[in-house]
Amino acid sequence: MFNMQKTMLISILVFSTSLFANTQYADIQVTQISPVPEQAIWQRSTHVSPKYPVKLAMNGVVGCAVYNVAISEQGKTQAIKLISQVSTKNSLAKEGRKIIKKFAWQPQPDQIAKASEQVIRLDFCMGGDSLEASEARCKQQTQFSCQKDTNS
Repeated sequence: MFNMQKTMLISILVFSTSLFANTQYADIQVTQISPVPEQAIWQRSTHVSPKYPVKLAMNGVVGCAVYNVAISEQGKTQAIKLISQVSTKNSLAKEGRKIIKKFAWQPQPDQIAKASEQVIRLDFCMGGDSLEASEARCKQQTQFSCQKDTNS
């Protein structure tokens, strides 16, 4: 099952990259993996999708990356550690870190501000004939594993 998911994700990545020459639509989906959003101390101040990095778009880079993010008691991102990634290029992880560093954090309404960690996934997707199609493709990509198969 894992190999099938990996094959499907890679197929989407390759297909998306091949479409880049014909389109400029791209999307980034941000998914909080743990703790679940309702139990997290911190939430992003804005839930607007980050802008797709020009460097990645120009090179047709797509994929996903999972990060452990340490947030201080003051709501500042202190550390970002890459847990895993599936990408056509290694530059995706670096650009993902830049995006996360820009996140502004605020405590959830029922939480007291204190240092904590969150696991966050970023999916970088391109393709489709509209922004909505690109977003739909990216939401579909979030359903696949974002971990390289080390048995291949």
